[in-house]
Amino acid sequence: MTNVIADARIAVYPVSVLGLDLGALPAARPPDTTAQYFERGNLKSAMNDIADQTGGHAIVGTNDLAGAMRRELEDGANYYTLAYQPQNKKWNKQFRNIRVELTQKGDTLTYRRGYFAYPDNATAANPAQELTADLQPEMPESTMLALQSTVDLPNSQHSGVLVHAVLSAANLDLVQGSDGHRRGEIMVRLVAFNDNPGKPQNQTDPPPQISAVLNLDFDPAQYQAILNNGVAFTQQLKLSPGHYRLRLGVSDMVNHRLGTLDMPVAVPTQTARN
Repeated sequence: MTNVIADARIAVYPVSVLGLDLGALPAARPPDTTAQYFERGNLKSAMNDIADQTGGHAIVGTNDLAGAMRRELEDGANYYTLAYQPQNKKWNKQFRNIRVELTQKGDTLTYRRGYFAYPDNATAANPAQELTADLQPEMPESTMLALQSTVDLPNSQHSGVLVHAVLSAANLDLVQGSDGHRRGEIMVRLVAFNDNPGKPQNQTDPPPQISAVLNLDFDPAQYQAILNNGVAFTQQLKLSPGHYRLRLGVSDMVNHRLGTLDMPVAVPTQTARN
């Protein structure tokens, strides 16, 4: 269960409502006190386990429940994502520990403490559905594919918002053919979420978006160039005047790695004309 929750990037912050526990058994105790004592210990252990395995934090042994929930909400509202590729390719379903160290002493981190090494079932997944899920406004940025971008507002040369992006080739799965060419396939999508104050996104209408599938084919010289400079592409989206949060997403359709990027943009009412 915790693996499924962690894979969905949900950090669990359990709060015990049992209140302050002195943690000691009285010398003279009713027969059921011992059972209750160990039940509370098991509950505390289970709460700590699910918090550690999903990147959250458990609050136990306090009567200040309102303060505990407030602290957990503040903690969960500030986060960033780190990603890495395990070098151990033996998927034996065993638990593997994750340890993140800080160069500055005295600080602490709350993060997922490990994962179970189950084989990846990405071959059965739908890249379009994966990308759609990762582009939802409440999702953190995906970093398995590194993206950089610049934005050009509408002008006399083009009526839409242009997003010029560069995708790092480091984690792309490009298969080498007998002719020496490296080939792959990526899906790109640009979505614009309404960011106007007091005007929330209409949940019944899909936000403005555009998507495309790019077939990549590089000869040896071109492949060396993209390793150094990345894969460049441009997306254009026509938007009405207003404030938006653009989300650009890329999915490697071979290995199912994802990358997303957020960009705030304000489209003016009138554009400059040359």
